[in-house]
Amino acid sequence: MALGRGLATLALLTPLIATGCVAPRVDAHAAPLTFACRDHEVLHYRSLIEIFQAEHPSVVIRLASLDEITSHFPEHAAGDIGRIAQAVDAFVASAPDEGLALEGVLLDLAPYAQAGGLYPGDALFAGTVKSFARGDALYGLPHQAHAFVLYYDPAAFEEAGLSPPRLGWTRDDLLRAAVATTVRQGGVTERYGLVDRWPGYTVAALSGGDGAGTGTLDAMALADSLLWYADLVRVYGAAPDVSDPDVAEHVEALLMAERPPAMWTGHSFEAGRFRRRYGAELVPLPQAPHPAAPITVEGYMISAKTAHPEAAWQWIEFLSRQPSAAYYGGIMARRSGAYWEDLDESTAMVFRYCLEHGRPYDPQVWTPVQTALLGVLRGEALSEVLRGGPWESAGGRRDTSTRPATRGDRPVFAARAVEAPHMLPETGGVEPVTIRFGVRSGQDLDVYGHLADRFSLERSDIVVEVVGAHAEADCYIAGAEVARRSTEELVPVDGIATAWRLSRAHPRALLDPLRSQGHVWGLPLDADARMLVYNRARFDAAGMAYPTAGWSAQCLVEHALLLTDTTVDPPTYGYWPRGGATSCVGQMIAWLGGSLLAADGLPTLDSPTAVAAMQRYMDLIAAAPPEADAGATDDVALPWGHYPAPVAGGQVAMWLDDYASARHASEGNPSLGFAPLPLGAVMPRPKLERALYIHAGTAHPEACWEWLWFLGGRPEAVNLLPARSDLAANPGWRQRVGDDVAHAWVTTLERWYEAGDAWGPYSDGMTLRWVDRAFAEVLQGADPQDALGRAQAQAHVYAECMASAQGPVASWEECLRVAEEQAIEAIE
Repeated sequence: MALGRGLATLALLTPLIATGCVAPRVDAHAAPLTFACRDHEVLHYRSLIEIFQAEHPSVVIRLASLDEITSHFPEHAAGDIGRIAQAVDAFVASAPDEGLALEGVLLDLAPYAQAGGLYPGDALFAGTVKSFARGDALYGLPHQAHAFVLYYDPAAFEEAGLSPPRLGWTRDDLLRAAVATTVRQGGVTERYGLVDRWPGYTVAALSGGDGAGTGTLDAMALADSLLWYADLVRVYGAAPDVSDPDVAEHVEALLMAERPPAMWTGHSFEAGRFRRRYGAELVPLPQAPHPAAPITVEGYMISAKTAHPEAAWQWIEFLSRQPSAAYYGGIMARRSGAYWEDLDESTAMVFRYCLEHGRPYDPQVWTPVQTALLGVLRGEALSEVLRGGPWESAGGRRDTSTRPATRGDRPVFAARAVEAPHMLPETGGVEPVTIRFGVRSGQDLDVYGHLADRFSLERSDIVVEVVGAHAEADCYIAGAEVARRSTEELVPVDGIATAWRLSRAHPRALLDPLRSQGHVWGLPLDADARMLVYNRARFDAAGMAYPTAGWSAQCLVEHALLLTDTTVDPPTYGYWPRGGATSCVGQMIAWLGGSLLAADGLPTLDSPTAVAAMQRYMDLIAAAPPEADAGATDDVALPWGHYPAPVAGGQVAMWLDDYASARHASEGNPSLGFAPLPLGAVMPRPKLERALYIHAGTAHPEACWEWLWFLGGRPEAVNLLPARSDLAANPGWRQRVGDDVAHAWVTTLERWYEAGDAWGPYSDGMTLRWVDRAFAEVLQGADPQDALGRAQAQAHVYAECMASAQGPVASWEECLRVAEEQAIEAIE
């Protein structure tokens, strides 16, 4: 049964290719390939399919959803890799775990790679190849990697009179630098020499290993590294004690301060962020006996069951030369190419080192290493914290109880012989500042009060007092309209944070409502956006998979027609037009590929593509929606948050609605699901509901900024859809709204990041109103070509009037009057 459901799912997913919902016709000699990627990567791979198929017309590639396959296909001995390989010809995914048996699951690519001069050889970095190699076999073609690196603040080293970190550093070099750059005041650490966000990775890397496998850590070397790290924390106080849960929870906040630690660990994809914020540089982690930079690798794999191995190899070899689709792009696994030419030399040198010497540390190693470290920091017996770990391999367990640095089987935090000061420098103390945060009337003061208390744990230098809407405040929460009417009372947030930081956290479509006079005047908090709402029961009854992120407007039309059945009692309907059949027709026409505007912005409402799209939409409206009740003027046009009886009663499969309206109307109905708006030629903008502002009269704009940035990343502060992309992926928010809503919103945000403002001039509702009117005529029997021709004539007059010297002066009302009068004259 599970396999049948999986195959049914795949059958509906594979047509989501570059040409639309329906698979293209292929000749008898074409090699059809199914390629699986993550839902958010569909647009990226769709564009690559077009390029590849232009060069290889004998290969037809269809996209499938990696997320759907791993959700619906049955369990496999090779885990998710095996499930995916059963379903498709090729796919992109993280490198398989070292312990998985891949023979018979994945195709051995070694013969193809050898023929192409890729493997063995110098074309690919050795560290990335290890992740896919099993003996002489190669079960994947590495594409990109993420490295775990050490960042540092050059200014901190200059102040301490130290040379900056470099390739070939040892861990004792790191200890000396961490101690020398730590700053204390009155027993309080003002700046740590090292902030380690994932100590398990660091300790594993510093413990050496030959890179041959994750289970090769030497127990004695690990014990020595654990005690070295304990000295760093306990003796010198140069790094936070992550064994304290309160400290561990707020380690990340140390990287949000105005000034960073002297050194900190992070991922390679964060290099741009830290450079812009702090002027940071990066180096690999210090060398252990063997270089072992932690990396994670992603690559392309081919199923052993594919019927077209040569075509599949051509496809993935082509992909391995293309840039990354990831929001956080990885380091390319090939040694040459445009990617490396765009990097500065110092960054390129670090990345090359990491990928050449890189080693994957899966959770089976670094998680127990982290657990062992926490135990040592808490004073637990060293032999106990090491017992049972993956380092106890075939070589037998090493005796760590006689380690010289222990007494009574307990760690002794004794200073090592390093050239570092024991008395750390003191700096002047800083009194905390108090800011007042205003909330709108009726909002829950307790929620923000709780968040203010939580914020104080991370920022003891800032006290937040939550006040009501009518009290004076340094910063406050309000609607998006404030930025359009009161900029003289606001501090522009892009004067405090960089524009790059704002744009990385929020898509342009959510920043634009707060932008004027060359500045951004607030921090977006939450938004509303249109989504595809569907009734699961209707899809289940028809044996169809639920809507996915890869759906287009054409998919919506086709499924709506298939889900309509008026012969049963009660009848079922595929689609309901929210607001009525003649509402927002222009949007649907644009989604269906109708070109309504030329490149110069002038209307082209009667273009051939617009006529064809209107006819298709007419087919949908004529067949899919429920009929209006006798005597009703339009029973499908209901107020916000309410649905007509056929929709509320479960007879309708799909409709488009704003999330807030749908959430209100569907409250308590578990049958309703949410999906991203179907893909189309254009995409409507979201509605920014609330934003966070800094009052121009505050004496502490920077403190306000830190508080508002903290708020924007908390699920409790958001009422609707979070405006910040990292919060959209937050497990707490996902749990609150459900996986389908969270996935739909994350996908929508990613589309705005990729497409910018794709809706653009289609936000001109006045131009589109003539499309709505034309469709009303079509519903009464008019020919679509004729109706759109009349609409085009009026819209053209209106557009010319608005573009003339008199247009803006005369106002849109005057131009509308001129267009209407000319239309009447044409009829007469």
